[in-house]
Amino acid sequence: LKLKIELRGRYAIATKNGNLRASKKKGPLSIYVLDTSALTDPRLKGILNADDLDSTIKKISTLIAELRFQLDLLFYTTPSMAGEMRRYLLSNGVSFETLGDLFSWIIVKSPDMLTTKIPALIMSDYVQSIRLRSFRALRLMEDLLKRALKTDKNAATDEAYAELVHEAREKFREIMRKGIVDSPEDFDVLVLAYELKGSLVTNDDGIKKMAERMGIIAIDPISFLEGLRRLKTMLS
Repeated sequence: LKLKIELRGRYAIATKNGNLRASKKKGPLSIYVLDTSALTDPRLKGILNADDLDSTIKKISTLIAELRFQLDLLFYTTPSMAGEMRRYLLSNGVSFETLGDLFSWIIVKSPDMLTTKIPALIMSDYVQSIRLRSFRALRLMEDLLKRALKTDKNAATDEAYAELVHEAREKFREIMRKGIVDSPEDFDVLVLAYELKGSLVTNDDGIKKMAERMGIIAIDPISFLEGLRRLKTMLS
């Protein structure tokens, strides 16, 4: 009861040691920007003792709703990421009703792409990373082409061809997409978190790396969930 009185009219701020303190200003751990993995990380199901993804989302929605009411925590995503979330959740057994409940507590906001300023050094590093990855991808294609040309045409089969193409796709994807921001959806949530000075909830390594460079707090979905549950326990 004492904790509730102290927090009334204030915002809850989680400190590094996991304790809760009150503040009259919103901080990065009062504003959360979510990507799809914040809700769909497979580990969440086990922690919440949920039967399936639909029940996982229901439990997360309930927790988000309670903390929005009690502590005025804010949960955001972008229109592009919201679309990705909806497509993924609906195709994996989440009902329209559950999805509607979820988005009644999540604010969908477009990032300010016109006035938000990102340091040039960060973009320079990003361009350099893309350049190096492109060189690696080119070498990969050269190696695979040499292997294909050395293959005995008489021994070549559809199965061998399919295997080579599959290898090319997998290795190319790893080179060009692993550990890097590789989609407009990813970039949108980064810009929004930067704009709002909020925390970004994701398990995507590429988003985490760029968030660190931009000074954004990146939180793993499990740490995010455990933090919310800890806040709920302290308020009960």
